[in-house]
Amino acid sequence: YSVDKNQTPTFYFFSIINNKDQSKYQFRRYDGHKQKDQNPWVATPFEHNGGNELHKGNQPNTVKIIVDNGHFTFIVNGKQVGDAHDDMYKETGALGMGVNQKGSEVAFTNFRLIRLQ
Repeated sequence: YSVDKNQTPTFYFFSIINNKDQSKYQFRRYDGHKQKDQNPWVATPFEHNGGNELHKGNQPNTVKIIVDNGHFTFIVNGKQVGDAHDDMYKETGALGMGVNQKGSEVAFTNFRLIRLQ
């Protein structure tokens, strides 16, 4: 997540949609520079259904995102669930996590950002 001098946000967004019957993974790019009549969500690098790797209920899940020169690899509980290449945003910015589903409850533990050399 980054905001320029005009307070315009740009960011990448990885989401896990955990429905009762099927989980789904999405990786998207948000470009706040779009005109007001344009959709700021840019073409989705990937979107697909998940398998049985996502734990349901109160079981903990481990999510790992590896970024290397515009190549993103997404791993959930040890299984690669997607990868994409998008090098539009190369500047540094903030990292965040959020929950946006009515009735959802999430606890984050051991949140780490590791810079690979």
